[in-house]
Amino acid sequence: MKQRISDVAPSNWTKAVVRCVVVLLLAALSGLRTFAQDPRLDDGPWPKFRGNTQNTGYSTTPGPTQSPPQVTLGWPVLLGGAIYASPSIGHDGRIWITATDGFLYCFEPTGAQSWRRYIGAGTRSSVALTRNLTAYVGSNDGSLYAVDSNGNVLWATFMFDNVDASPAIGGDGSVFVGSVGRFFKLNPATGAILSQVGPIGAWFDSSPALDSVGGTVYVGQHNSRLYAFDTSSLAQHWAFVTGGILAGAVAVGPDGSIYANSTDGYLYCLNPDGSLKWRFFIGAGATSPAVDPSGTVYSSSDAGIVFAVDSNGTEIWRFPTAGNLQPVFSSPLVAGGHVYFGCQDGLVRCLDASNGQLVWQFDTGASIFSSVGLAADGTLFAANSAGAVFALRDDSIRGTTLYLHGIGANANPAVLTLDESAPSSSTAKYKDSGPVNFNNGNPFSVIGTWNLTPASIATGRLTRVGSLRVWLGLKNSDDIGTRFDLYGEILKNGSPVASGLLRCIEGITRNPSFAKEVALSLELPNEVTFDGASDVLSLRLSTRIGTNEGGGFCSGHRNAVGLRVYFDSSSRPANVPATFEFP
Repeated sequence: MKQRISDVAPSNWTKAVVRCVVVLLLAALSGLRTFAQDPRLDDGPWPKFRGNTQNTGYSTTPGPTQSPPQVTLGWPVLLGGAIYASPSIGHDGRIWITATDGFLYCFEPTGAQSWRRYIGAGTRSSVALTRNLTAYVGSNDGSLYAVDSNGNVLWATFMFDNVDASPAIGGDGSVFVGSVGRFFKLNPATGAILSQVGPIGAWFDSSPALDSVGGTVYVGQHNSRLYAFDTSSLAQHWAFVTGGILAGAVAVGPDGSIYANSTDGYLYCLNPDGSLKWRFFIGAGATSPAVDPSGTVYSSSDAGIVFAVDSNGTEIWRFPTAGNLQPVFSSPLVAGGHVYFGCQDGLVRCLDASNGQLVWQFDTGASIFSSVGLAADGTLFAANSAGAVFALRDDSIRGTTLYLHGIGANANPAVLTLDESAPSSSTAKYKDSGPVNFNNGNPFSVIGTWNLTPASIATGRLTRVGSLRVWLGLKNSDDIGTRFDLYGEILKNGSPVASGLLRCIEGITRNPSFAKEVALSLELPNEVTFDGASDVLSLRLSTRIGTNEGGGFCSGHRNAVGLRVYFDSSSRPANVPATFEFP
């Protein structure tokens, strides 16, 4: 079987030459390739290390609480190297993670590998995802990479040394990341360096956090300092000196307080002006604290203890790991009144956030150095040093991905179906809408309705529908410049139960090689029960001429022959994630 170049790691090449050639080539190409849509942080369940721009490590989605948790079918998956990075999960439900074999991996929620991309041996950086599912990730080849949702490198910018820290994404899409002695702000479209701090001091190994208004970025350094920089210019507001290295991510609480762990053994809480509010001794540690909406702080330590501390710095409880106090290098995740973390002894643990009591523990079989991530359906993802990624869930929750298929000709197949099988064909099918015309009242034209087969897949209460992922093209090349609205509906026995509208989509072409990938968020107002037998779940897609938020004409042509939807191929795996709960 032939292997793709992107699937083969370099062996005995001269690393310095390879690094220079790759980075220079990609930098040259970055001027030719840019990406559209929204460069801001993805609105998915866990789009970056510590979950959000403030690095709170907090999720509004409850995680698994049943003892023991169940391993989701199709998991664990085994990567080609040890895992120090934490999983990131986008709005489409896919899981992104790196390993020390140098690959960035992307997995479907089913455990099927979407693709992998080589970015440099020894990689430990966690991914930060944008709303158009571009991944920013650091590499030990000294570069920060931007990789699109299909695994293609958009650009790579040389950062002068290893990039182990996980990037942050600003409100305007700007990318913030550090390396040895330098801290950078990058243009999201090209990777160009917009501002730079340094070279100063030691390694910026800490993952930065932004305040709630996006005007200040906070980052720790190995020179014992916690910095506050202006997000526009990276001008320094202040620097606070601790007694040790600051390697973990900085967190920003709901009241603007800044939290960081130092290897001097203290958890620090600072006021927004950089003055000390309080500090609490946790023992040596370089992990990242978590903060819930009440201001309670949860922190782990190398000493093998997890703490809960109130907003005034007073201890609420402490949990010592079993046996000889196994070091906790995994930063805690807080969700649904529970605290989740991994330990050097290979156990993932779940604690009651109110009292620190153990709820369950799960043995992954090898030491855990990365933090866990939480999917929108409540599945908890954990990775260990043996390269295994586990998906843990309650018995009562079943997450799935429903793929769009067609039976018959590639052009407008007669039968449209949904199922859980990822498409493998190299040639996409397509379905066309009828003509659309804004001047005739701009009614929607139905593109097609895909029915779930078998019906038993939809069993229980439908509690979540993820973002629909499809590829769009034109039916006629004369319609180039037309902007379209895309309307999606989930139906139960023909009646809508969830829907979403994506307005004024531009940049759609006739060439199928340049089909435009879009993500359409579908809102499910209420849970809906399916019996798994007679009830039929369907997806209906419709289109019309593009409109603005007020329903008026947005731009482009006022009529078109039709919109084309591509699906059912390995390169156009159109799908929608869904979650069912039972009994």
